[in-house]
Amino acid sequence: MTDDGFELIYRNTRLWRLRFLQLVFWGPAVFFAWLAWATRIDDPTNNHVASLVLSPVSALFALMIEVYIRQYATAVWRATDALRIESMSTFGRIVQTFPLANVTFGRERRSNPWATRAATGFWLDNSYSAIRVYGRRLPFILDTTENRPA
Repeated sequence: MTDDGFELIYRNTRLWRLRFLQLVFWGPAVFFAWLAWATRIDDPTNNHVASLVLSPVSALFALMIEVYIRQYATAVWRATDALRIESMSTFGRIVQTFPLANVTFGRERRSNPWATRAATGFWLDNSYSAIRVYGRRLPFILDTTENRPA
């Protein structure tokens, strides 16, 4: 219980995976922009044009990750009449408080590991739940994979 009456009900311990993914997507965007700039003059074959194309494409994927991490809940606190949700941002975290009357909890969902393995060759068995807040377009995502008993 914190000083302001909020009790921690959820803490995500897998958030560093998203930070790594954020770097994986921003890295190529910055690299291709640098490569296009560095080779623009000494490139008679215009190979830097490929970097000019790949840089905005990589940046688009990086921006999609930025939208996703803002929906990814890292901690949730509950008081008698409010819910405080912490999510990630580009350089830190965002903490928002919502009236409990405006919050709806979704059921836990699981990915299909067999379909994922057939499509990608990787075995991924993840579970998640959603927190919908009235007035927000996208729900918050609770990663419940690590909290589920084996």
